Amino acid sequence: MMIPEDVRRRLGVDNDSELLLELLKALYGLKQAGLLWNQLLHKTLIKLGFAQGLTDMCVYHRHREGILVVVGVYVDGLMVTGMEQQAVDAFFGELTELSIKDLGPASKFLGMRVSYNEDEGYDLDQS
Repeated sequence: MMIPEDVRRRLGVDNDSELLLELLKALYGLKQAGLLWNQLLHKTLIKLGFAQGLTDMCVYHRHREGILVVVGVYVDGLMVTGMEQQAVDAFFGELTELSIKDLGPASKFLGMRVSYNEDEGYDLDQS
């Protein structure tokens, strides 16, 4: 990357070969942005008491006071479910630093239709 001459002058550097800059925060569009987002989300979920699944590293779960909350992660999308709506709402409250929004009940996720029936639970349909 070429460093503009005025920036080099302010830093007291004569040419680019004498200068090394460290990127402190990832920006959208960088090749590493997805990896850095995943690492940040992973650290945050672990800090909140979630455990990563052993067979599927994109699934996290937490048992707290007998209530299970499960988080599925795909790129920058989360699918969150729990034994009680209050636990799911509390989860989103804990993630305020990441600016994650609750978009309400899912009707589609990863190409699957999602429906919920109080008596039968969730139904996934890939047709």
